[in-house]
Amino acid sequence: MKLFLFRHGSTAGNVVKKYIGATDEELCEAGREEVRAERQALFCKDSAASECYKAIVSERRKIFCSPMKRAIETAKILFDSNPIQIESGLNEMNFGVFEKKNCDEMNCDRVLQPLYQAWLDSNCTAKCPDGESKAEFCERICASFLSLVGKENFATDAVIPIVCHGGTINALLERFAVEKKDYFAWRTAHGAYRFEEIEL
Repeated sequence: MKLFLFRHGSTAGNVVKKYIGATDEELCEAGREEVRAERQALFCKDSAASECYKAIVSERRKIFCSPMKRAIETAKILFDSNPIQIESGLNEMNFGVFEKKNCDEMNCDRVLQPLYQAWLDSNCTAKCPDGESKAEFCERICASFLSLVGKENFATDAVIPIVCHGGTINALLERFAVEKKDYFAWRTAHGAYRFEEIEL
């Protein structure tokens, strides 16, 4: 079984390095261009991922997608005629009070600065105030994915296309990828993808 994981293109908040997790932003024009460029590259490349992508498009297979605007818009650019099934549990980490702020803004805020520094000191694993911890987030993502697998009854050699978020990709591949890597080692650029063999 393989996961074909697409990260959404950039939003206005992403461009200025804000924490955009539970915040429901649409793509900015630069983000749309990132996704269009990746789509064009996949149609032109000669690779296993490219061939799989072209088959998914031509056969109009179902695409699974986070409910966030930026993911849905990305899915529609990549797979304009494919049916899209929303999977609410695959949305990005909730960064709580850090949402819609970047590191410079928080370092200049007397209330947020110590909270943000404590989170950084935990290697970004502690619970974000009013948000999720890394462990809570990863458990939610992996449980949602296993529920999806159970509902869809995929074949053992299936390729599962999901349009989602950077953190979602990290959590899924840290847990399920055959190649074992740390969560942060699976970082994926906006508008890019991962095509990985998994084991459940």
